[in-house]
Amino acid sequence: MPHFKPSAGPVSGRTLRGAVTDGYLQQLFPGLVADDPTAAKVRIAQHFGCFPSADGTNIEGIVAIRDKLFALTEDTRYPHALMIAAPHTHWSFDTPIVIRMSGDDYAIGPCSPRPTERYVPVSFVFSADGPLAFEWVDESIPLDQDEISDICDVIRRLNVEVHAYNWPLGISLNFRFKPLFADRIVATVEFPIDDYNDDVPALIVPIERYPGPPIPPGEAQVAWHAYSDFGYGLDDDGVRLLRELRKCCQPVTSPT
Repeated sequence: MPHFKPSAGPVSGRTLRGAVTDGYLQQLFPGLVADDPTAAKVRIAQHFGCFPSADGTNIEGIVAIRDKLFALTEDTRYPHALMIAAPHTHWSFDTPIVIRMSGDDYAIGPCSPRPTERYVPVSFVFSADGPLAFEWVDESIPLDQDEISDICDVIRRLNVEVHAYNWPLGISLNFRFKPLFADRIVATVEFPIDDYNDDVPALIVPIERYPGPPIPPGEAQVAWHAYSDFGYGLDDDGVRLLRELRKCCQPVTSPT
C-alpha cells in the first residue's frame, strides 16, 4: 500500500490530499470499491451466490459482521451507529469523495480538501492494513469527537475479525439525518443533480423527499442495518431456529 494510510479517525485536509498524491485512492478503486452501485451488488451476488435481500439476512457475510460486532461490544448502541455497505463510488478515482451539508440535505462528490479543515472518514473497506477509508465528511457535518473515537476503535477491532474473509462488503457510519448513536435508521436516497456542477454533484435526501418516482423496496439498496439476532437476547439455539424459519420465507435472488 502507499504511504498514505488514514487511521480510522479524523485527518487534516493537508493529510487527505496525500490520498491523491500517494496513489492511495487508486489502490482502492476499483479493486476494493466498485465503480457503481450495480457493480457492487453484483460482486456480492458472485461471492455469496445470491443478491442481498432488503434486510441482508440471506448474505452470510452481512450476518457474520452483525454477529461479530455484537460479540465485540455486547452493546446495542453500536449497531445504531453503523451500516454494512456495498462499497462503491460514482466518480473518478483521483479526488477524495466528501460529504457535506447543502441546505437541509447532504451533497456528496469529489472534493479537493482544504488544507486546514478536518475530515472524518465515514465509509471503510476491510483490509489486512486496517480499515481503509473511501469517503469522508467535512466540518459542516457536526460529529462528536468522543463518539467518533469510540466508534472508530470498534471499526478497527471489527476489521481484525473480518478482513481475512475478503468479503465484498464494507462498513459506514450511520450519521445521516440523525445523531450517530440514535436508535433509528433514516432511509435515504443518493441521486445525481441533473445540472451537474462541481459544488453539488449529487444529493443525499430522506427517501420521503426524493423527487423521483417511488423506489421499490430493496431496489438500488447498497447498505444494510448492523443489528445481530443475538441482540434479541436469544441463545445459540434460539438464533439458529430464528434463522432457519427466516430461510423458509426468503425468495431466491440468484445472480443471472
